[in-house]
Amino acid sequence: MNVFSVYSEQSDVELLMQSVAERLKRFEAGEGGSHEIAAFSLYPVGWEDEDTERNVELLIAQWDIDSSEIIHSTRPVLGPAIITFQHIVRRLTWWFLNPIVHQISRFNHSAVRVIHSLYRQQCASNQQLNEMATRLAAAERTIAELTQRIEELEKDR
Repeated sequence: MNVFSVYSEQSDVELLMQSVAERLKRFEAGEGGSHEIAAFSLYPVGWEDEDTERNVELLIAQWDIDSSEIIHSTRPVLGPAIITFQHIVRRLTWWFLNPIVHQISRFNHSAVRVIHSLYRQQCASNQQLNEMATRLAAAERTIAELTQRIEELEKDR
């Protein structure tokens, strides 16, 4: 089974699903290389750099679970009954649900902190890698210049 992830700025579901269908047709036709590459080629190039920080911020904003949140219904007659039923169930089960909700929230806190830490480490590693690549290019230029000078000196001998 292949799993496809999709990132899109489209707000229209039909356009998004059309993009997915087109990508699946290309995948089934053998375009895109291996399964792993095909699964990730739906993301635009450079999406990680643009969205990772924003996604970490969203995770931080959503790490707490509100056990008292009510799912509202706009149905004219049934809506208020559903909300009242939710309030009653929440009051009857708080002793059971609250410890579970707190445990899940603590796990979410820890997971988000780890993800954020890994993201910061990756950013630092990328910066170090870019600096090292720049230094390596400079060193290669210096080696090429020195090699050329050595060849010139050997010719003059």
